[in-house]
Amino acid sequence: MIFVLDNLDIDESIQNKLLKLYEDWNNMYLLSRYKEFTNNDLKDFENLIINWAQQFIKLFKTSSTSKLKFSKLHSWVYHTTDLIKKYGCLNRFSTETYESLHKDFVKTPYYLSNKQNIEDQIMKMVQRQTIASKLLSRNPKNFKTINPFKFTNLIWTFDLNNAQEFIDQRLKNYRPNSKIYSWLEHLLKYLTIYFSSTNQINIDNYIINIYSSVTLENGSIIRVTDNFYGKAWYSNVAVAMNPEELLEYLTDKGICYGQIYLLIKVETAEGNVDNLTLIRWYDFKSTKNQYHYECPRLKLMELFNIVNIEAIKNNIHIIPCFDKTNDFLVNKYIF
Repeated sequence: MIFVLDNLDIDESIQNKLLKLYEDWNNMYLLSRYKEFTNNDLKDFENLIINWAQQFIKLFKTSSTSKLKFSKLHSWVYHTTDLIKKYGCLNRFSTETYESLHKDFVKTPYYLSNKQNIEDQIMKMVQRQTIASKLLSRNPKNFKTINPFKFTNLIWTFDLNNAQEFIDQRLKNYRPNSKIYSWLEHLLKYLTIYFSSTNQINIDNYIINIYSSVTLENGSIIRVTDNFYGKAWYSNVAVAMNPEELLEYLTDKGICYGQIYLLIKVETAEGNVDNLTLIRWYDFKSTKNQYHYECPRLKLMELFNIVNIEAIKNNIHIIPCFDKTNDFLVNKYIF
């Protein structure tokens, strides 16, 4: 919501108040999802609640016939932190479970009924569901196991000894301004730099496999394709930097951001496997104002590197600033 409000064609004063309101709400909500709270956390949480409530009431009180005299608002402002101290984190007394049960065992059967003898029909439907669930539970379950760094959708395979010839042939099939053309053209250069940095000298007979997707250890899927259901998809990712390199770059608490251009599995002559990716890096848009709404503000650089896929921590959501060129925000408000 905060990104929708940004640069709306409304009074600037109101816009700034709304932006601050939603920024505080996001931070307050993120804090409310903590599984454990320290005394400092509770103090910060209470301050956020009070600040947010004051802004909310000031902005919307005149638009409410009850002057915002809502029981939920009162409970949130005056009783939330006390409840946490007494009963623990908020998730432990969430109403989501009961709302879900009401939907599954009342609402859905009601809509499936013919609206006559409703209670009798609902009870019979629930009874049938229970019997069916028990019968299904007796069958062995097929659990889906996620293998770390599982590559899928093989695009090309070629021998490193014949790589230049292979690449030259493929370049003829793509436009010079396409992403595929760009990374194909420079692939050998970046591979050479990587092998040199890792002291891999004897690279004869290395097999290069190019894929369009890979599954990370946490189950996230990284994609590199010009056609994923009709649209290009080049995943944006968070990369953990080596401790030795932290002083060389501006990072977001040890994390750098990049866009994946290539997924590579290298098979060596000794039977070893290197899981690699070609990344185009983002950098902070400004060294002075690095964050906007507490989200990193970035620009896409003409800087590429090949790194180990193990360094990728997760997918990230990048939001372009539509009225600006090469101006992006990392959306940290995905819950």
